[in-house]
Amino acid sequence: MSIRRAIFELISGFAPDLRSAEEDDFWNRLRRLQPNAKLLYEPTAIVKHDYDPQFKDALRRNRSYGAGLAHLFLKSEGLRVPTLYPFPFLVLLSLGLMLLSPYLLLVSFLLVILLYPGWLIEAIRKNRPQYTLYSFVQISLELVNDYGFVTGYIKLRHTVDHDRDKG
Repeated sequence: MSIRRAIFELISGFAPDLRSAEEDDFWNRLRRLQPNAKLLYEPTAIVKHDYDPQFKDALRRNRSYGAGLAHLFLKSEGLRVPTLYPFPFLVLLSLGLMLLSPYLLLVSFLLVILLYPGWLIEAIRKNRPQYTLYSFVQISLELVNDYGFVTGYIKLRHTVDHDRDKG
């Protein structure tokens, strides 16, 4: 993202108490202070992130991001709906139903592929059936994000409530 220095200083920069989700917090604070401000999207902008491309690190980042969103949810009185992905809950429910019949494992497998049709379409369009496996990568990242949110919420709810009562 790119922002004018005066606006960045008006918002007092990024919140030092957030380890992740700081952009979400930043934009929420800007929206409250400048409700008529315009956000421009530049589709030709190129953003490069320096991070470990390993799947294990992607899981770690998503868990951390989920915890950051929990912190943001707890500290923002105006944020009424938690940021959670719904599909992991559906898949976990379908896996739980597998206890009734092992055949329901196939239903869970197909459910993951159907919940992310973009990967199925790409697999068909490019004649690469292995692309459907990206549905499982995506659901894993979303599940870990949700896990990070829930554990972050549980860990931080008393701390944030205490800080809010003091301030």
